[in-house]
Amino acid sequence: SAHTLVVEASLHLNKLNQEDAMSAFNQCKNIKQESWAYFNLSYLAEHFLQVDEPKSSTDLLTKHVLTIEKLNYKALTLLTYSLLSEGFYTQNQLLTAESFALKTIAISDDAANLKPIANSHKILHEIYLKKGNKDLALKHLSKYIELDHQVLDQNKAKTIAIQLAKTKINDTIRDNEILNQKNQALLLEQDLAKEEAKTLTLIILILVLIASFAAIISIRTKRTHIKLKQFAEFDSLTGIANRRYFSDQSEDQLKRLRSKKHLVSFIHFDLDKFKAINDTYGHAIGDWVLRVAPNCVKKVIRKVDLFGRVGGEEFAILLPDCDLETAQEIAETIRAELVKINSEESGHKFDISASFGVTNSLMSGYDLDALMRDSDQAMYKAKLNGRNCVHVYEGKP
Repeated sequence: SAHTLVVEASLHLNKLNQEDAMSAFNQCKNIKQESWAYFNLSYLAEHFLQVDEPKSSTDLLTKHVLTIEKLNYKALTLLTYSLLSEGFYTQNQLLTAESFALKTIAISDDAANLKPIANSHKILHEIYLKKGNKDLALKHLSKYIELDHQVLDQNKAKTIAIQLAKTKINDTIRDNEILNQKNQALLLEQDLAKEEAKTLTLIILILVLIASFAAIISIRTKRTHIKLKQFAEFDSLTGIANRRYFSDQSEDQLKRLRSKKHLVSFIHFDLDKFKAINDTYGHAIGDWVLRVAPNCVKKVIRKVDLFGRVGGEEFAILLPDCDLETAQEIAETIRAELVKINSEESGHKFDISASFGVTNSLMSGYDLDALMRDSDQAMYKAKLNGRNCVHVYEGKP
């Protein structure tokens, strides 16, 4: 219902209050919109988590969880279980948090509801770390990273769709403007036909205006198409290939290299303690780091190498015709360049470093997902080894 959409929007804007959410809940109940009603409670529970009131969140949802389960609305059930898991985890009730996280994953078969599933894997990762079960913790961390990337891709796809819709609307408005101009020109021609001495001059003037306007529209349309292409292929913040374009180009390269049996290496790296930089100095400083870090890579890699941003602070490099030892040296050079960045240019002083994972086609094959997975595993071990280092994938040829 409209009331529920207002409550959801207020939640995302950090302006939700309990009175509005309960009012929307009661209004939906009165018109027999049960699912919408309990979405309002879920949004209120999520608000309690945002303002560090986890007990209020779990108390609210525990009271209604049986009713929500009976509604059999999967999106609502997934959201409820995920919020209960997060709420109980925050209160250090690990067994209950684990139970609800596992319930979330058990009913997760809908690609449209990735966020609560990803959050549940993240919570299970943290629970198993506390319990000392590193294997299970790593398994759920890997799944969380995979789903988080998919959520990011979905958000990007939505953003592109919105931009395309805006462009289409603008084009329609411009087309209407052209039609209006042409109609006005025709009316003007009819009026000026009464004055034969001035007709020719006015017609020429109108044609010039129309031609000029059409030329302007053509130029603007071409620029719009160029911008859309750049938006679809390159990351707007860093100026390098985005995940989708990097993946498409890499897969094309890998097919060519596989057919010729050429060696290929792959580097995956992640900026260390990036969240701490964001939390301490603000997102503007975090964005500054993301803009300057790629410069350290560009001056080291070759023109034939592919370089892209594949996550929030994650980057990847595909190195055609490059052996593992050379790839390791390249990664080490980039690592050293990142450490040299003078953070004082941002107005603050802090360390910048990254952890690197390296693999090649002899160990991981020519499948992009396998290269990403194995280099990511190596990068994770670099993190465990103290960060700011390069780790080579330990798989066997």
